[in-house]
Amino acid sequence: MVRGDEVNAIRLLAGRRLVRILAAAAACVVVWCGVLGWSPVGLIGSCIVVTGAWVSLRGWAAVVRQDGASRGLRVLRDGLLLTSRMREEGWEVLGIPWLGRRGAQLVMMVRSIDVPAASVRTQAAAGLAQVMRAHAVTFERAAVPGIWRVLVVYDDPFGRRGPQARSVMPEIMIDLGRREDGSRVVWVADQGMHLAVQGGTGSGKTTMLRSILQQAAAAGVTLSGSDVTGLLLPTGSESRMVIGARRLGAHVELLESLVEYMNSTTEQLAERAVTSWRQLPGVRLHLVVVEELPALVHALRADDLRAGRRPGDRLLARLELALQRLAAEGRKAGVVLVVACQRFDAELVGGFVRNNFAGRVSLRVDVAGVAMLHPAASREAAAALSAAPPGVGLVELPGLSVARFLAEPVDDSNYPATVTQAARRWGRR
Repeated sequence: MVRGDEVNAIRLLAGRRLVRILAAAAACVVVWCGVLGWSPVGLIGSCIVVTGAWVSLRGWAAVVRQDGASRGLRVLRDGLLLTSRMREEGWEVLGIPWLGRRGAQLVMMVRSIDVPAASVRTQAAAGLAQVMRAHAVTFERAAVPGIWRVLVVYDDPFGRRGPQARSVMPEIMIDLGRREDGSRVVWVADQGMHLAVQGGTGSGKTTMLRSILQQAAAAGVTLSGSDVTGLLLPTGSESRMVIGARRLGAHVELLESLVEYMNSTTEQLAERAVTSWRQLPGVRLHLVVVEELPALVHALRADDLRAGRRPGDRLLARLELALQRLAAEGRKAGVVLVVACQRFDAELVGGFVRNNFAGRVSLRVDVAGVAMLHPAASREAAAALSAAPPGVGLVELPGLSVARFLAEPVDDSNYPATVTQAARRWGRR
């Protein structure tokens, strides 16, 4: 056993040896610079660059070992893209980007004499995050004046809550179109966020809805729908879709049956002591489209008055209750709503229902309609949307602030057969 005085003696000898090694290294540097004619400052700068490159290489190798070659290639691509973008914005790039915190972050040092305003930096950071498909991009002021640290955060640091919170990666991704910078706008349907779509006649709303249903059906999603206009859903899919205004009560009964399905799925979650519908065997994502909700509301109100129904028996009250429950509780049971209106008026769609729609799309609509669905949109963007051509609109998703985009439809030549087949998946286990 080593005594305390022996430990102190060993530490003293080790310290003296380290000092001798550093002194010898410094002497070698001086001699080497004298022989080759290099300045010590230049040599030190070169050593710093080489050290940074070595740290980046080690971090990249760790990413490849931990997350695979595809993540490693993405990091290399992002480093080149970040360097190019920052130079285009007028920043002076200082060295090469490096990886920090085991590949979860990409860091770059930049310098600018004329520092952009905070709003400009925020807009540039949001654009970079969208292009690089990162969680966030931030600008942090370094200790040296004029120097900034650009930090690319790949994963949400607040989203990691232990192994039990980790679920299957989302697979049902619906392509809504592209933004002005060319990046794709993707709605991840199986994350359980409902989608609200508004747009006037001829705005391209129906074409966009057909594209959403076509992609969802091709991905294996179960489809149900209420189409009081009869212009969206194909004939032949009436088994779990209600089309037209002849059977108004059937629209309400469909939504109430979905509430019963939601209740049954929730009971299975409790019985199996699990927290997600993905953990239940044979359960699919269930996408429910409600086309022209205001038209359905007006038709039900008129039918209630004509039939003289009591308040508790009115079809409109039953519809509102079913929509409220599906909007508030459908996510945990894998039931996702896509509700379409010409305009989301407050008198037709209450704030409780509207607030549960994290995904929001507006095609051509007036300024008041934009303010109702996108409170953060600028007045200029709202005014431009009122005269936008078909397919051009505003989109807002979790992690994506209000942005202008173009809805690009997919090939829907097999739309009737695909959607009809998806409607027949109801109840399959």
